[in-house]
Amino acid sequence: MFEKDLWKKLLAEFVGAFVLVLAVVFPGVALRDAGLGAFLFIMFTAGIGYSIVVWMFRDISGAHANPVVTFANVLLRKTTIVTGLLYWVAQLAGSVVAALYTAATFKVDGTLSSFMGYAVASPTPGYKDIQIALAEAAAVFVLVSVVLAVAQVKEKVSAGLAIGFAMLVAIVMSAPISGGALNPAREFGVLFMTKGVFKDTYLWFYLVAPLVGSAVAALVHLVMNEKISLKIASKS
Repeated sequence: MFEKDLWKKLLAEFVGAFVLVLAVVFPGVALRDAGLGAFLFIMFTAGIGYSIVVWMFRDISGAHANPVVTFANVLLRKTTIVTGLLYWVAQLAGSVVAALYTAATFKVDGTLSSFMGYAVASPTPGYKDIQIALAEAAAVFVLVSVVLAVAQVKEKVSAGLAIGFAMLVAIVMSAPISGGALNPAREFGVLFMTKGVFKDTYLWFYLVAPLVGSAVAALVHLVMNEKISLKIASKS
């Protein structure tokens, strides 16, 4: 039922999510009053942070560090449902610890407003709910598609760079509309530990729409690989 060395994989996902979320939340709080330049800086820390996680943990757990990546792998049967659920627990736990670590470092007061700015994604006023959801789903589609595409690349440095750049592009795509979360765990950590958050935020933008984008990416990946397999079979 459980995979060999599952505890190592779960630890890798916990630490990976911690690093990935901390790469956004920590500078987001530190630079929350620094203006647009801070946001551009944080975009790069997010992309580089994901590259680092891939370099650290790809050979152990696959370096998902993001529930949408795990979801796509479960749909494609590359990860079992049980392992996928445990990955989610580890990722969300890593996110909460990253938020707590940030709160302790900067002595924020535990309210959502104390994290607002760049540490937590929020929709841009003026856009409709469906626009915000579509922006987040589309950005996740791009990110997960690249993660799946480079899964067979043996050189993890190259794979990490590709995923990091995909993260950067996806944030640029979605940030003007949805804030560019791209990761339910990123939002969950801050939302879990702040007060009154579940009635004050649009959780489905960042918890549901990304899963839809991930599912579409998995479907496209499956279809494309089926076509490639059919062509190879016909030539032989």
